[in-house]
Amino acid sequence: MKKKTHQAQKNISSKKIADLIVFAIKEKKGVNPRTLDLRKLSTIADYFVVVSGTSDRHLKTLAEGVEDYLRLKGIRPLHHVDRSVSSWVALDYGAVVVHVFLNETRKFYGLERLWGVPKKVRKPKKKF
Repeated sequence: MKKKTHQAQKNISSKKIADLIVFAIKEKKGVNPRTLDLRKLSTIADYFVVVSGTSDRHLKTLAEGVEDYLRLKGIRPLHHVDRSVSSWVALDYGAVVVHVFLNETRKFYGLERLWGVPKKVRKPKKKF
């Protein structure tokens, strides 16, 4: 099953998008970012990028940082959940879904545990 993407994203691999997201998260001091490889587990997405923030404001900063950085690369989300008051922000980039949690919420929902802790993807070695 083919995952939805915007026209500008079609020439960029889902792995590259996940790497760009992780880079943007690290620039905004995201806590414990993990890229989960779901390609063999689901058709929902190729990758989940999961990260914790330290406060409501930090969640918003992380989500905006990802959106701003990817927009500069010509990549826009298909959907995002309103982040005015939330302990979980989701950004849908088609084949890559970003989950930004407060730490307590991340532990409660346990996406890493729910998806059987798929293997971690290598960390990007270069800056984008």
